[in-house]
Amino acid sequence: MANLSQDFDDILVILISSQLSETYQNAVKAAEDTQGRSTITVIDSQTISIGLGILVQTAAGFLEEGRTAVDVEKRIRYMIPHIYTLLCTPGLTYLDHAGFIDPSQATVGELLGLLPIFSLEEGKLSPLEKTRNYRAVLDFFQEFIDEFDQLDYIALLQNGSFSNSDLRQLRQHAEESYSAAQYIEHMLNLPMATLFSPKCVGLFVIEAQNHRDRLE
Repeated sequence: MANLSQDFDDILVILISSQLSETYQNAVKAAEDTQGRSTITVIDSQTISIGLGILVQTAAGFLEEGRTAVDVEKRIRYMIPHIYTLLCTPGLTYLDHAGFIDPSQATVGELLGLLPIFSLEEGKLSPLEKTRNYRAVLDFFQEFIDEFDQLDYIALLQNGSFSNSDLRQLRQHAEESYSAAQYIEHMLNLPMATLFSPKCVGLFVIEAQNHRDRLE
């Protein structure tokens, strides 16, 4: 970061939720310790994975349009509360090791063979629902999507556990009900598998920009 501060007037850093990793706190400290001519802004995305990626892509797009760093920061902070994240994992021992849940919760949940679904509330994992199989998880995801009137993005994080027919049904429903939204699917990557287990799946939705008050 010190080298970057010598070459750029503004540095915008968008990071994984501070409730899931110490990366944000470390970056804030590094920014405070960095001596240079640039202004360094560190943003807690309050999300992870695909949600974080969409924020970064949005910021890059705005910069390519010639927007100022201040404008980009405002837009990103504006989007953050309207990114909704659901995560489901049967690998509760991973959540225990990461300090997200108690060991007893992890043991009981895995013995019962549950597939718990969590939401990210201001970046922190919050229990939302318990399911028994991945078909029920997709059903819950679809019901969650249907709570919104308009969406810009619908993104599914999968690990290969969903059947092709179930995926096709969700994809068709999303495309028919939210034709203006971008629907994407991504396979689970190594960082997410390490943090939430290789069996983790997730859903990320972002409310439509034209359905909210805009920043001028």
